[in-house]
Amino acid sequence: MARDSICIAEARRIAITAHGFDRARPKAAANIGHIRRVIRQLGLLQLDFVNVLVPAHYLVIYSRLGAYDRARMNELVYRRGEFTEQWAHEASIVPMQLWPLLEHRRKAYRPYANSPIMKLRGKKKYLADALNLVKENDGPVTAHDLPPMAGPKRKPGDWHRSMPRWALDYHFGSGELAVADRLPNFQRVYDLPERLIDDEHRLKSHSREE
Repeated sequence: MARDSICIAEARRIAITAHGFDRARPKAAANIGHIRRVIRQLGLLQLDFVNVLVPAHYLVIYSRLGAYDRARMNELVYRRGEFTEQWAHEASIVPMQLWPLLEHRRKAYRPYANSPIMKLRGKKKYLADALNLVKENDGPVTAHDLPPMAGPKRKPGDWHRSMPRWALDYHFGSGELAVADRLPNFQRVYDLPERLIDDEHRLKSHSREE
């Protein structure tokens, strides 16, 4: 029988289940399959590197599975072709199947208005050079692989990233680059989407309405 309302206790159970707190933690150490299940049930895992103990997104997994080897999570996310980093609500780990559904976000991507890269004199050439370096490289690159560039004077509150980092993040936001890995210091490693995203997902297109 159809219902148009639920009680508070039912609402609580629905919320707990939706967030993956409806089952006991694994008795043995959590494996890649457990981690995969948590991320897929949540739909995405928002990245947050502001931390006291560890970056907050690692704690999301811990709260549902208990102690686990973070190297297993990194292997699942960056080495198995099942997940990728994308701008969803914020920078997030998402299932690879969502790549085409976030096309409208990549097309609409614009850096923050006060982003140093937008104030950089000669930014068009620098951005083009950064992308060409990745294209010409045989493998992924980090911001350290780009030539240094003195940026405009920063104002209080600006993110203190290097200009190479700003340039690579610009291309990541617009979908011209994807994230291949994270280094131990959490620095992004970038590569071309065609080297990381299966054609099944990369070549599929959806309108914003879809």
